Amino acid sequence: MSSEPVAVVGAGWAGLAAAVALTERGRAVVVFDAAPQPGGRARTAPALGLEVDNGQHIAIGAYSAVLGLAATLGIPADRVFKRLPLAFEQRDARGVRLSLRAPAGSGRFGMAHAFVGAQGLTAGDKFSILRGWQRLVRPPATDVSVRDHLLAAGQPQRAIDLLWVPLCLATLNTPPDIASAQLFVRVLRESLASSAPGASDLLLPACDLGRALPRPAVEWLESRGVEVRLGERVAALVADDRVHAVTTAQGELAVSAVVSAVPPDACLRLVEPLSKLAALAEDLRAFDTQPICTVYLRYPEDTELDRPLLGLAGTTTQWLVDRRTCDQAGIIAAVISADGPHMALDNDALIETVMDEIGRCVPTLPAPSEARVIREKRATFAATVGIEQRRPSARTALPGLVLAGDWTATGLPATLEGAVRSGNAAAREL
Repeated sequence: MSSEPVAVVGAGWAGLAAAVALTERGRAVVVFDAAPQPGGRARTAPALGLEVDNGQHIAIGAYSAVLGLAATLGIPADRVFKRLPLAFEQRDARGVRLSLRAPAGSGRFGMAHAFVGAQGLTAGDKFSILRGWQRLVRPPATDVSVRDHLLAAGQPQRAIDLLWVPLCLATLNTPPDIASAQLFVRVLRESLASSAPGASDLLLPACDLGRALPRPAVEWLESRGVEVRLGERVAALVADDRVHAVTTAQGELAVSAVVSAVPPDACLRLVEPLSKLAALAEDLRAFDTQPICTVYLRYPEDTELDRPLLGLAGTTTQWLVDRRTCDQAGIIAAVISADGPHMALDNDALIETVMDEIGRCVPTLPAPSEARVIREKRATFAATVGIEQRRPSARTALPGLVLAGDWTATGLPATLEGAVRSGNAAAREL
């Protein structure tokens, strides 16, 4: 085994997972990231005098790789996430439009119970959901849009509008008219349709994302002699028949291998000059991105929602998350996934829109005293129809180079779980 280190390019969740897995296997590792802090597109950011998340993330009980990484780092799961039974509610100015709750620790039979007991669906709606369930969770042979798949599975319009479209936006961050049904079905099969107890549970962050895993991962790595170079961008890969060095502003570093754990556009800049990777470059050019906007609002500390996660129907705002679960009492995050007319609004106009919608849908809340918008314009890859055929595996055509990232062939959309799985896969490949 070479004494030269493996260079992990990117200190997001994928890169950190790869670095931890390689270090466990006894490989020498050095980690690079252009940003001054770890976490990638799931990191902390300052707002309202606090450390908040650059976008509100929610996990589910099926996130075995994320929970496994926390265990490796010696972090108790309850220090990272607060586990709650799945509770889904959509509300508008007229009141509750749809409400369903799954029993604690339930699998797919618990979801049948949840559908039968749901408020806001007619008996005919419930019958149609259950009758079309097997078709709904069966991957289409040829990828189609989520909306077309829902219609083909006989889902009633009310369930499409109030249940499946909000779930599509929350999990794929892509509008249902262009979102991949293959990816949506994979999400359903690992969560609502899973037989694993607790797979559909909600895992709400118990702390900000930086304290959840990225910072502890860096501390774990550094305590084992790994050099983590934050604020240092890898400008190029040096290769002949294999990768043998990386270059940064600090110079050239000889390496035994490279894990590229950066987004598709950054990966393209690294691989485009390398003739052996022409096919990979072509696939990378096919990737587009989708934004996520989060509006953080400050209320009096005794203000709280009647549930930690609340959906709004027929509004620009899609979800409200009570940050009390991560010790930020009085802070509510309003989340808007995917592209839409809201992206043309300036921050003041977007705050005004969100405040108006909250005032109409949750009139018991007082007026917020402060608000701050955080826009991630390229938050995730666009999970569009046909994108699965473009997602590369960890192995590349150039020896010594492997890929990680939630956009690689994890089978999942852009999630924290997909990122960690990809990092583990890259480590196994090396």
